[in-house]
Amino acid sequence: MGSLIGLGELIIQLAKSRGGGAIGWLVVYSFFRFLHRMNPKILCSRKILYHVEITVTQACTLRCSHCASLNQYFKNPETFSKEQVCNDIDILFKEVKFVVMCRFLGGEPFINKGLATMLQHITKYKKKYGLLGITTNATVVPDDNLLLAMKEAKVCVRCSDYGENSQKLKELCDKLSEYNIPFEIHRTREWRETHKPVKPNAVDGNENWRRCYKYNNCRVVKRGKLYYCVFLSNGEDLGVFPYNSEHGVAITNDMWEYLSRKKPFPACAYCGGDGRVLEPAKEQAKAPLEYINY
Repeated sequence: MGSLIGLGELIIQLAKSRGGGAIGWLVVYSFFRFLHRMNPKILCSRKILYHVEITVTQACTLRCSHCASLNQYFKNPETFSKEQVCNDIDILFKEVKFVVMCRFLGGEPFINKGLATMLQHITKYKKKYGLLGITTNATVVPDDNLLLAMKEAKVCVRCSDYGENSQKLKELCDKLSEYNIPFEIHRTREWRETHKPVKPNAVDGNENWRRCYKYNNCRVVKRGKLYYCVFLSNGEDLGVFPYNSEHGVAITNDMWEYLSRKKPFPACAYCGGDGRVLEPAKEQAKAPLEYINY
């Protein structure tokens, strides 16, 4: 195992020396994801995160009925201040040695007016991360100030293509091209009815965990805490399962033991897991959806 992580650290240094680039860091990301799936303690022992998502807002310009982030249930979604997010960035990079892929995520991140400041702030730590990204649903075109901040921060934008719901995809891509900001258009062929809150024990929490342990990439940073997945993060805010201190952890040295976990969280019994196949973003709710507090 030691030789593999040593090889991984060598790959990071090689990517840095050659200027990285989106494709290069995606190769590094794939290697470290492989290491994590073998044994998460391999990366945790070196304080390396292969993927983390920094939440900047729970608000979204769409209200997809089957959003895996549970944003469709928020009646009063929170958009986080630039001070709060910059503080999250500071405590994260104080604790980690390196993050292979770091993404700003919502909701729809472009609606947060402080995003340019957040991007300028995170570049203080540019030697401690590889690929810096933003994921958008292509319904908002950033203003010139934000586009300039994105260019200077060397952001790579992932534009989700939800067909007619991504109303400004072409306009957005044209603007990104104008500013020489790298981007990808992500066309998902299908969604699964994922993370739908369910009555406890209506699903096999252990099976949910086994599947997530193998495939889940979405470590979430929010309000000074780190969560193993977005269901734990937003589900805690919504109250779709009883509060349990196991679900999230303060971003301190304790988080490495949390990330090395090999057993289900209590909330896994409330997660619908992977359900029926759906057309991405097709069903849009007119108002926040209701859910049952179990």
